[in-house]
Amino acid sequence: MTSPGTEHAGAAALVVKEITKDFVGLRALDSVSLRLDREEILGLIGPNGSGKTTLVNVMTGFLKPTMGQVRVDDVDITRWPPHKIARFGLARTFQTIKLFKELTVLENVEVSACKHGVTTWASQGASLPRAGQPWSGTIGWHPGRGAALR
Repeated sequence: MTSPGTEHAGAAALVVKEITKDFVGLRALDSVSLRLDREEILGLIGPNGSGKTTLVNVMTGFLKPTMGQVRVDDVDITRWPPHKIARFGLARTFQTIKLFKELTVLENVEVSACKHGVTTWASQGASLPRAGQPWSGTIGWHPGRGAALR
């Protein structure tokens, strides 16, 4: 598979070149190639079992390919561990999320934000009302600085 536009010149943001992934007795990916330029959106579609998740796992380091190469900004990241690839700018989300059932939606988001070093309402000494409590004001989200209440 090759994405449209692979014929242009210049370094792409993401290049997947002839990725093959074999599991015991099964070839999940067979020479898959794609190119993604900056600000380009590429959809990866296919039926169940067609290798979409396997490709994403290879690109993000959760699986190592049998053959092929993954490059980001012309740097070979093929054998890097997932945490290093994520810090380099290529990350994934998972289809199965784990929530703390005893926490609110906001509190679950704050747990994740804290894990990633984002300042949250609670760490600023602020609190939001519980369900059913009146509140007036605005909530602003400032990337890199966390959340702020006004």
